[in-house]
Amino acid sequence: MTATYAPASGLTGTVTVAYADGTSSALPITVPDWGATTVPKGTVIAADGGKVNGSGRAQSTRTAKLYTIGVDVDPSRQLAPITLPSGPQYMGSKTPALHVFAIATDRHTA
Repeated sequence: MTATYAPASGLTGTVTVAYADGTSSALPITVPDWGATTVPKGTVIAADGGKVNGSGRAQSTRTAKLYTIGVDVDPSRQLAPITLPSGPQYMGSKTPALHVFAIATDRHTA
């Protein structure tokens, strides 16, 4: 996951985790910008490579980062749909946005 055009504090949102028993949990997340020069303590950088495109597609000296963002779920309950934060209704130039590349759980099923 990464954010684009995020403020220095990162882009925030809420992940809603639903369970098969009909309950759900709203869990806040904060995602740093992909070109952030500093990231909050405890942030896990999953990949750090490539170059950030600048104005006019000029390559900048900053590298692009992808982050591992985790949320705690109840391990005793079966997961149902996960709802990711919604984006802005209008996606214009330089609109802050979250980008999700993969979702995984650490659960093993028989």
